[in-house]
Amino acid sequence: MITDNMSAYKFIRNFMMKQNARSVNEDFGDCRYRGGRWEQDGPDYHDKTFETDGTMCAIGCVIDDEHYYEELEDNTVADPRVEQAIKDSNPEWEWDRNTLEFLMALQYVHDDIEVHDWDTAFDLIDERIEVNSEYPNQNTIRDIAREIIRRVRADKLQKADMDAQHAEELIGYPRDLLHNTIKEIDI
Repeated sequence: MITDNMSAYKFIRNFMMKQNARSVNEDFGDCRYRGGRWEQDGPDYHDKTFETDGTMCAIGCVIDDEHYYEELEDNTVADPRVEQAIKDSNPEWEWDRNTLEFLMALQYVHDDIEVHDWDTAFDLIDERIEVNSEYPNQNTIRDIAREIIRRVRADKLQKADMDAQHAEELIGYPRDLLHNTIKEIDI
């Protein structure tokens, strides 16, 4: 049962990590409160079909089916109809002045951070909550997105360095030259 922002955060985090997929529009691929996912049917990029599978976004998962209706789609959580659907679905949830921005931040994680980086995003949010008792907002989510990008680049550089070292061992080619070439290609 969701009663406050912390219980909402835990619910949304667990839901998204378990789902491990975006909830997307059947026709255009943009995010939706209720959606499905594209399935690859063959080797060609365009060999795809859309299968509705009950996926929900960070906001959609806190809206009960009985309070969901199609007109909520294409509206942000700041839309009064969406806000009311959330409140009607979670009558025990006591909203405060930060709840709306907090939900917008979690929606950003769903919509704009790569699914394979959600665990990192949530770990960084967890750290902020634990250290600062700070719920995510638009600014902290931007900081988290930048940190994820920094970590991904650092991982690529480390991998490039390891690849260059391995290539040097195999063929005796100067590591610095290989490393610089790989950096230019990968990043």
